[in-house]
Amino acid sequence: MVARAMRSGAAKPTAGTRLGRTVEGESVGDYLKVDVALLRATGAGLGQIKDILQHAQASSPGYQVLGSHELSEVMDDFVSNWEIHRGKLVSAVEAHQQMALQSADAYEHTDSELARALTQHSSPGEARVTS
Repeated sequence: MVARAMRSGAAKPTAGTRLGRTVEGESVGDYLKVDVALLRATGAGLGQIKDILQHAQASSPGYQVLGSHELSEVMDDFVSNWEIHRGKLVSAVEAHQQMALQSADAYEHTDSELARALTQHSSPGEARVTS
């Protein structure tokens, strides 16, 4: 949206900041490009992973199948710890899913506000973004 507003002749920022330095002749768009659709797809994919993890079951085939008491004990330990670790994994995946979706929302909101500010004002000094 901001790019459309800039192409339509609305006020265009004339300086950007890179690592604390102002570079004349560059716009904010020269520094930040976000693929919001990819952020949303990432959030959806993380949601699917979370669902799979929530329903994943671990089981030990036992000594008869494994043929070794030591291996059977290791598998039993894994199965008993799986519930704990699976819960941690689900929480971490869910947190990242929320971050991706909230980031997409925030970028879209900011882009809309910038586009609105750019189309409402004719000079660069007058454009203000509200939160």
